[in-house]
Amino acid sequence: MTELQHLDLDALSELKDVMEDEFQSLIETFIVDAERKLAAFRVAIDSGNADEVGKVSHSFKGSCSNIGAPYLSSLCKQTEDKGRENDLSGVESLYSGIESEYLIVKELLIEQIN
Repeated sequence: MTELQHLDLDALSELKDVMEDEFQSLIETFIVDAERKLAAFRVAIDSGNADEVGKVSHSFKGSCSNIGAPYLSSLCKQTEDKGRENDLSGVESLYSGIESEYLIVKELLIEQIN
């Protein structure tokens, strides 16, 4: 998988231009928020709460899309759909993929601000 699939560098560049000096703060806020959402996601999965899985996935999907992380957003969409369908089969595997992809995206985003 190439870096472009993890991050949409064109979208990220536009975001940098728009945010200017606030870009670093935006990235840092995304990271803090993402880690909270991942924790909430874990709780929802562990409790078997499909509705909450869908809600957390939907929220995280939007954040990922806004920051320019299309693959991560796509994984969240899959779990969002599972939650809406009240079908948690395979969600554990999807969550593992989301966690792994998030770590890659986080590293790449940090590189953008350093």
